Amino acid sequence: MVKILAIDDKLDNLISLEAILKYHLNCTVIVAQSGIAGIAKALTEQPDTILLDIKMPEMDGYEVLSHLKSDEKTKHIPVIILTAIRTDAEERIKGLNLGADAFLHKPIETMELIAQVSVMLRIKKAEDLLRKKTQAQLQEQYEFFMNVLNALYHPFYVIDANTHNIIFANTAAKLTKSDGITTCYSLSHGNDSPCSGKNHLCPVAEIKRTKKAVIVEHIHKQHDGSINYVEIHGHPILDKNGDVVQIIEYAFDITERKQMEYKMIESKKAAELLSLAKSEFIANISHEFRTPMNGIIGMTDLLLETKLDEKQDKYVNILKTSSGLLLGIVNQILDFSKIESGKFELVIKNFDLHSIVEHINNLQLPLSKQKNIGFSFEINDNVPVLLKGDPIRLEQILLNLINNAFKFTKQGEVRVNARLVEATLSHVTLHVDVKDTGVGIDRNKQFALFKPFSQADTSSTRTYGGTGLGLSIAKELCQLMGGTIGFKSTLGKGSTFWFTAVFEKQGQDQKVADTIPHESHPAITSRKLNILVAEDNFFNQEFIIELLKYQIGHDVTIAENGQEAINKLSNEDFDLVLMDIQMPIMDGFEATRIIRDPQSSVRNHQIPIIAVTASASSDDEKKCIDIGMNGYLSKPIHAQKLFAMIDTQFARPN
Repeated sequence: MVKILAIDDKLDNLISLEAILKYHLNCTVIVAQSGIAGIAKALTEQPDTILLDIKMPEMDGYEVLSHLKSDEKTKHIPVIILTAIRTDAEERIKGLNLGADAFLHKPIETMELIAQVSVMLRIKKAEDLLRKKTQAQLQEQYEFFMNVLNALYHPFYVIDANTHNIIFANTAAKLTKSDGITTCYSLSHGNDSPCSGKNHLCPVAEIKRTKKAVIVEHIHKQHDGSINYVEIHGHPILDKNGDVVQIIEYAFDITERKQMEYKMIESKKAAELLSLAKSEFIANISHEFRTPMNGIIGMTDLLLETKLDEKQDKYVNILKTSSGLLLGIVNQILDFSKIESGKFELVIKNFDLHSIVEHINNLQLPLSKQKNIGFSFEINDNVPVLLKGDPIRLEQILLNLINNAFKFTKQGEVRVNARLVEATLSHVTLHVDVKDTGVGIDRNKQFALFKPFSQADTSSTRTYGGTGLGLSIAKELCQLMGGTIGFKSTLGKGSTFWFTAVFEKQGQDQKVADTIPHESHPAITSRKLNILVAEDNFFNQEFIIELLKYQIGHDVTIAENGQEAINKLSNEDFDLVLMDIQMPIMDGFEATRIIRDPQSSVRNHQIPIIAVTASASSDDEKKCIDIGMNGYLSKPIHAQKLFAMIDTQFARPN
């Protein structure tokens, strides 16, 4: 049944209103004789319409109206103001501004009262229906979104930006009232203060600072005590002033991913340690090979300078060739190790392409005559020959391809051609072909040619030897030079291997500073030198003594290790030190530090020191120069290079 609340301080007015309304509208009438009583009954009875007198003691109708329209429970109830003032516009405007829905003037006409109340009742009924429908729709939407949020696999939270309190958490968050978790930081790590630090960046603080979405990684202590890695995505909710009031967070469990990352890191570390161990092993093996090779090649060279009969000369030349091949294998393994570890670097210098061709011709023509195979090396006329790059490695690529061509060719010829591909003001790109008339390569075996340790002939009875590293190293060198490498081959008809490389042009005012060394001896200082040789290997000692003392005429003193060298330099004057790097008791590096130390007992702290080492590493060479050595020679020692190095320290005056 419809309920109408009448508020008036005059009892006779209330009795009259109650009688009229009950008779015409068959409704329940609730009466109140004061504003305070009217407000209380409006809250408890929730009437469908309120009739409100203006002129009342203690609290007038306007104050009552203000209370009713400001309260969520009563603001939707239509209010008809009863007033005896007909002409005061200010009173009417005041009432309308406070939320009055209609006015009735005293004395009240019955039918006007019934009409106004009926209209208000219809409006109230329509509003109630609309409100219920809206509430039902909102409830339906709410339930839909709740179902969506609870269906999410990942935890979803709404957090108060100021208090860090968790306002809402979906089912995946697995939070219950018994957990006692009220804030995001008590959830994430069980502390009583917000996250802090680089490893636990607080998403709430960061979002409040930037007013932008953030993604952070955290280690979370779950409510069940387990530890998980999570990736938190946070998004701000702004008020009308643009301030962050709430924050939406959803978290992805990345524990499995982090565990995989840690495993990958550990695997990478293990691989790096393995690579380092392998590099050190290869370096040590290289050293152990080069030290005896120095004695073999050195003594072979000295033996060739003595008077030999024809058979002896043949045997010694075979020995020299074989030791040279063995040294080539050691060098290939060392080069491959440096390339694989990423430590390989080109040595850029000026060179003359003609010098490289001349040197290759000198090396290959004897083999060409021996095998009765034609050999030619042509450079097209438009190719610049004064270039800047790494001539040693360029020659290494060429010799690798040319030697392979000779190896697999029994008759016919090997032809090399260099042509210009592209030229700019500062650089040129060269294309070099090495063409042979040899056996060719089976199509089924061509795919693996440039892979390390692979060969076209892999059978146990293979005809052609080799480490299987040459082409792999050549490919890496070409790439370091900004080019590439490839081939075409027909089985039984020969092969053509080609490569490209980019070089700088030399400036017009530059001269060719470096060329491929020739075999002639450089000038040797005419002064007799007193040379200290720090070397622990007996055969190398004998070779250097023979070379420097008996062939050149210098005085040579041997020190078995670095400490013995320091002792001798403290008691005697020397002109030069040949310093081995790896020695027992004290190595060459430590000995050099002591020699260069002004506080040490050594007589001459500026004495020239030439490193003589079997390492052949660019890192070792740099370390030698940085520590204060004056030169660097790698074993096996070639007499010409040793003489040239000494000559740079003691050159003859013009």
